[in-house]
Amino acid sequence: MNKRFLIIVLALVLCFGTMLMLVACNKDLPPAHQHTMKLITALDDNVCVEKEGDFECWYCEECNKYFGDSEGVVELTQDEMSVFEHKGPFENLHGLMTVMENGIRQGGIYTCENCKKDYQKETTAKELGMPIINFEGDIKDVSKENEVMIKVAYDDGENIVFDSYATIKLQGSSSLMYPKKNYTIKFYKDDKADKKNKIDLGWGKENKYCLKANWIDPSNARNVVSGKIYNDILKTRDNLNENLKNAPNGGVVDGYPVVIYNNGEFLGLYTLNIPKDKWMFGMEMEEGEKKALLMADDHLADLREPIDSKFTHWEVEECSTGEDTAWVRESFNNFINFLNESDNEIFKAQAEKYVDIDCAIDSMLMTFMASATDNTQKNIIWATFDGVKWIPSIYDMDGTWGSYWNGDIEADGRLLEIDPTGEFEYYNLLWQRLIKVFGKEVKARYNQLRTNVVTEENLANYFNEFFELIPEFVFISEDNKWGDGFKYDYKANLTNIFEFIKYRLVYMDEQIAKFE
Repeated sequence: MNKRFLIIVLALVLCFGTMLMLVACNKDLPPAHQHTMKLITALDDNVCVEKEGDFECWYCEECNKYFGDSEGVVELTQDEMSVFEHKGPFENLHGLMTVMENGIRQGGIYTCENCKKDYQKETTAKELGMPIINFEGDIKDVSKENEVMIKVAYDDGENIVFDSYATIKLQGSSSLMYPKKNYTIKFYKDDKADKKNKIDLGWGKENKYCLKANWIDPSNARNVVSGKIYNDILKTRDNLNENLKNAPNGGVVDGYPVVIYNNGEFLGLYTLNIPKDKWMFGMEMEEGEKKALLMADDHLADLREPIDSKFTHWEVEECSTGEDTAWVRESFNNFINFLNESDNEIFKAQAEKYVDIDCAIDSMLMTFMASATDNTQKNIIWATFDGVKWIPSIYDMDGTWGSYWNGDIEADGRLLEIDPTGEFEYYNLLWQRLIKVFGKEVKARYNQLRTNVVTEENLANYFNEFFELIPEFVFISEDNKWGDGFKYDYKANLTNIFEFIKYRLVYMDEQIAKFE
């Protein structure tokens, strides 16, 4: 009897102790989850149902679960929910996500052909119809001086798909102040940048390219299209310098539009261009040769004063003798001194020893035609293949065709004055002398070009061909991303280009006819 009583007492003690332990433990447990419900109906973009009333459920954002009732009692299984997920086909890509949402990289806005709703998913270059470049890495600290190593994925939607290590740094001068940046990009085979990764992106295998933001030009066309026009102008010369014949685009910029992402988030519409580099001129550097590229950096590089020992107002972009650039300065100063000191008779007879007169005339006419107000003294790049004779070319032509350097647009065909006397103060000295001494040759060349390359219809076609490469919604996405005081309605900008061409040719015809 006593034994049975002790067993009962012991059992009661154990039960009571267990209860006390459970109570103590429960004090440390979090309160039961309270669902925060959101009603989802057929109207929700993420629900693939055509008619309202065909679908209704509740979603708790905290526990990420779906329920068939507002109390959260009946949880819906993945199979039950999958019936209402978008499965495509997804067609009619009509927008780009400018901000990454829901973890969707390279997001595009499509139409779900089943329910006709907009649907967001990762887009591809093939679906977009133009190349996509994705920077993988942190680029917030990149500057003109600070080159950053990243990974790059490139896909043109057709034949060229690759991943590569690359360095990027900011490119440009006045453009550095703009929110959207230009980049110089160089491809490498490893993250140490020990070995160049030369890739053919349209002009032969090279590792260095330029990605232009075209901040002041909402059309994104002016710079690249101007380069194509100028190259075609040069090609009409039977005696064109052989080096320019063999260059990728006649020693002038060339490129095509691309869309760039950074870590899957939309960075913007760019053009991938030939860089300011020796390969732009097809220039091979070999020991013992004297070859160089010299850039006019500002408006004081107007050929009226010799270059000083510090190359103030100038920059040596490429030199076959590396850091030894003394001969570059001496050679170009020989040209400048001749330009300043020779009389008209000697200038006409001997100028060809120092400068390619045909290219000088063509580059001047191209600058006049495009009304390139920022290229009359600066943004002229000079090339020599023998250390004696210099060939001028044009660079950085986004402030053209009715656009000022700051992005303002104007359809007035008289934007850059054409002075038949050659006295206009903003001309470089070579232009002044060409107009005064080679006026008849300038007029004859212009009249020849007006019969082929330089017609209103032909010039408009250059721009139309470029615009066809870019879907309209890409321009809209670009404005959504970067639109502010500098960015204008791109359609109005395109209309301005065509109006400017018409008015500019009328003005040029009138003024060039006065050249003697």
